[in-house]
Amino acid sequence: MPQATALQRTTYLSPTVGYKINDEWSVGAGIHLSHMGVAADQYMRAPNMLLGVAEVLQDAFNCESGDEPLQPWLALCGGNVGPWDDIGALSINVQETLSPTYALGVMWEPNEWFAWGASYTSEADMNMKGTFEIEYTDDWSGFWQSVNGSVLGAITSAILSLPSGAPREAGNVSMDLTYPQHFQTGISLDVHPKLTVNVDVGWTDYKQWDAFVFRFDRNLEFLNAARILSPQNATPNTLRLPLGFTDQWNWGFGLEFHASSRLDLRAGMEIRDSVIPDDQRQIMAPFGGANLYSIGMGYRWDKDTEIDMNLSYLQSIETVPANGSCNLNCDNITNIIYNPYAGLDVKTSLRVVTAGLSFRTKF
Repeated sequence: MPQATALQRTTYLSPTVGYKINDEWSVGAGIHLSHMGVAADQYMRAPNMLLGVAEVLQDAFNCESGDEPLQPWLALCGGNVGPWDDIGALSINVQETLSPTYALGVMWEPNEWFAWGASYTSEADMNMKGTFEIEYTDDWSGFWQSVNGSVLGAITSAILSLPSGAPREAGNVSMDLTYPQHFQTGISLDVHPKLTVNVDVGWTDYKQWDAFVFRFDRNLEFLNAARILSPQNATPNTLRLPLGFTDQWNWGFGLEFHASSRLDLRAGMEIRDSVIPDDQRQIMAPFGGANLYSIGMGYRWDKDTEIDMNLSYLQSIETVPANGSCNLNCDNITNIIYNPYAGLDVKTSLRVVTAGLSFRTKF
């Protein structure tokens, strides 16, 4: 939950120009033309008190026997439902084909052993568009079909716009998303002819991601039911996934050992504090505070060609006690979007291993 998710930004063209003002100062600027995509495939469930009541009533009605004691007035045995049962599978995919940003940079090198630099990348406002599909389970569809087939159920559904029991819904969806602006600055200091120390600090404007708001091209049955309990996060054709991200400054430290005139050996660490507040932690973004550790090397093949390699490791472990985050495990009756582990203790562990290879040559 989710089974698979992707949040990717691919820059396919970045024309850039640099200008050396004098022996100490250099500046640069560029335009980044990028593609942005968000996709997710996940099973859905709604561990809410009302579904718990429905499951208790099904047990009281002895639905397994096949009898409907209150027919034709009320029918609850069309499908087995409960707070921990899947209600369907959601697939969503939205994209922005062209998302431009600009970047600015400056470098100050007053002498051979000290350098300072800074860079800024602008934000990008996007209107991402794509498709969605919801395949409901047979139990979920059957339950609502039986409810709507009874007298009291039909009256209640008409008043509250409850689900009718459709097996599938699909269509178009859009969302407004801001790619956050980013600032970074740092120094490089040669403390020894064979050793260079680097210190960086960076900031990303993640407070822009207060929520993901999806707008569907039609009214959805699940949202019709959700809006009754969570009107601030759901309407018949919009879904708001609250995130509540914040801004953070991240520090990075690196060492570079100049083993020879051709070979450099590198090691570093970045201290990453989570942009997700403790009371907003969730499964869809299980990324808490973590340290990133890296090793690498650079090799000068000839006077015009350089090869760089790196390997990095990051681990983030989060422990969220029951009712610790209302995006994850609160048990209030109004917590329905998205709260898949109501009343349960949750622990997440995320490990990331990355490898990089770059080849640069002049011509």
